[in-house]
Amino acid sequence: MTFPIMTGADPYTEYQSDKGILFLHGFTGSPHEHRWMAREFAGMGYSVSVPLLAGHGTSPQDLKETTWLDWYTSARQALFDLKKKSSNIVIVGLSMGGTMALHLSAHYEVDGVAALASPLFLNDWKLKFLPVMKHILTEKPKRDGADIKDPLQKQKAVHYMTQPLRSIEQLLKLFNHVKDDLPDIHVPVLLVNAVQDHVVPFENREYIKQNINSKDVRELTLHDCYHIITLDTEREKVLNTLKIFIEDIIGKP
Repeated sequence: MTFPIMTGADPYTEYQSDKGILFLHGFTGSPHEHRWMAREFAGMGYSVSVPLLAGHGTSPQDLKETTWLDWYTSARQALFDLKKKSSNIVIVGLSMGGTMALHLSAHYEVDGVAALASPLFLNDWKLKFLPVMKHILTEKPKRDGADIKDPLQKQKAVHYMTQPLRSIEQLLKLFNHVKDDLPDIHVPVLLVNAVQDHVVPFENREYIKQNINSKDVRELTLHDCYHIITLDTEREKVLNTLKIFIEDIIGKP
């Protein structure tokens, strides 16, 4: 069965110049997480790409049928497509998208990475029971919806309301794989995290920082928002920090 793309989950691409930005959304999320920000950068003259990763933006049933390699293949293809138009590229990833961005930067030539609320590990003790639980329960509901403090943005978020347990297992496999890649990352990196994030432990930032080999590592700490920092109450601060980072790395269009 083929499921249609959810309203608001469509990919977004606009080619403006040889300076490009690839935006990668999070696990069970969609391009909605980045679209407004991508449009801001497109308005400045940057080429932007916000792909829809495999298994996302349609139905959790689709996600169950994919692996982390399928998600990564989507991200890599979007990078290759953007490279055809842009000679300088920064990857901006939210949550799992940031993990993917780090993975890509370890294997392909890019100019910089912004990892926003990006995990390499989670602290949920129940995860150790996944190998057994995935045969008993198929999905884990998001009882509180998207982890967004802003009530309007929380209501407008475009994401799955359940997480397939099989897909969570794939997510953990991605984390383990990318941990081995961190020493191969040498490009400038921006790490942005929220203290009140209920999904990704703040300690992930220090882990990433200590294991990459980038000489230029910048950090921003947010105190008034939750996990989906590209949409939440401090989104303008995130945008402005990204503008400075990207202009420093690849310049203005």
